[in-house]
Amino acid sequence: MGWDITAFVEQCHPHDTNRGWNYRCRLVIHRNYILFRILGGISNPARTDPVLEPIVPPRGLPSDATPKVAEAAAYSGPDGVSHSWLLLEEILNYDWDRVVREFGAIRLQNPGARERYERQPRTGPPPRSAVVGAGSPKEEYPNISWDEPIREKVRPFLDAVIPYAKYVCSYTREVNPADVRLVFWFWF
Repeated sequence: MGWDITAFVEQCHPHDTNRGWNYRCRLVIHRNYILFRILGGISNPARTDPVLEPIVPPRGLPSDATPKVAEAAAYSGPDGVSHSWLLLEEILNYDWDRVVREFGAIRLQNPGARERYERQPRTGPPPRSAVVGAGSPKEEYPNISWDEPIREKVRPFLDAVIPYAKYVCSYTREVNPADVRLVFWFWF
């Protein structure tokens, strides 16, 4: 069990003085606590994530949300928390290249992990196959830290979700990031 996200893309027409929003699509965003912390301040209750502030504190469901999004939010009821929205412009302007310190326990029997364990400074994560859960015996599985850009932790969001959001908004015109927003909330 853990937190998940429900997210939608809405777009307004740049010449609409009322900023009326149009529904574009629902997004599939896989569980990623680093991303959830940045989007809405949601953290993993089972571990300590790097200290990251959200792009903006949760704003609530927009009062002018499209009917489809408002209906989905109402359907989630009290299970939906930290409703918010971000302009695509705000997401693109975030410092995704900022370096954060990560921690983990590793299997030294893994050659790639041993090489990383012995190297200083440690940059980039150890091989995924070498990382073990918290609470492992320190002699067998020592705890290490390494530095890694946030971009590496949220690559599927930046390389697939954001381009898709731009694509679904671009079929009629060039996309202005100030005219596209992601509306989202979390549930456990």
